Amino acid sequence: MTQADFETGPDGTLIGAWKTPVNIAADAAGSIHNDETAKKLGLEGGWIAGSIHMEQFAPLLLERFGAYWLKAGTMSVHFRNATLSGQPVRAFLGPVDPATRFAGLRMEDEAGRIVCEGVAFTGEPSAVSPIRHRLATNHGAASGALLSAVEVGRNVKGIPSMIPESRLAKDLPGNTAPIEAYASGTLPANLAIDALRAVEPHLVELQSGCVGLYGSIELQVFDGPIEAGVDYTCNGEVLCVGQTPRTETLWYSSELLRESRPVARLLMMSRIMQLD
Repeated sequence: MTQADFETGPDGTLIGAWKTPVNIAADAAGSIHNDETAKKLGLEGGWIAGSIHMEQFAPLLLERFGAYWLKAGTMSVHFRNATLSGQPVRAFLGPVDPATRFAGLRMEDEAGRIVCEGVAFTGEPSAVSPIRHRLATNHGAASGALLSAVEVGRNVKGIPSMIPESRLAKDLPGNTAPIEAYASGTLPANLAIDALRAVEPHLVELQSGCVGLYGSIELQVFDGPIEAGVDYTCNGEVLCVGQTPRTETLWYSSELLRESRPVARLLMMSRIMQLD
């Protein structure tokens, strides 16, 4: 990391350099990242995954929290506006609030639109994160037709999960904000989240003609780092479903374990849309 990667604003906010993430999932047919699928929904093209944007905060998080971030750091993010491949975006990370222990974060595009926003912290904060507040207010909501068959409370245990070193090596050249730890096997946010998503096929089977996209992600590492080439297991549970005027929402949590020792947790809210 060099000083050119960010500057410090008058209030102590770390302001990242402009970066141009690439849509690495553009070939995933039937996903929101695929141009053909996205255009069926009336969109200009395939969207970049929110977890890719989360990778861009890494140098700022290390500057703010130090190396301890990789061992016990949480990034809690809500996605507001999507971007296309190559569209410039910039990350911001504010000072730590002494009352909550949260550091506010956000990402903006060149037009000033908020791509995502949320908080980061280490250890246990003294307040509920905005995403967990969203979950609390969503509990008890009725599902729509797309998620009517989803069983709230369904859980699975012991699902194998491993991100190969070859996949880390393949993804690193496209990373917009690499840090030294990746060279020794630490996973960037996108791949760490994928490790915790191993439970998804076992928890929920979406109806045909549906497409999902990230709405909110809270990645909490408490015995990290999460590493490539390690055999983990994953437990997961469907927490609740709901709907907004445009999408239906699916909330689930998962836990990553190494030799029965918890390493990280994921809280995920996905938005589900009808494709056909």
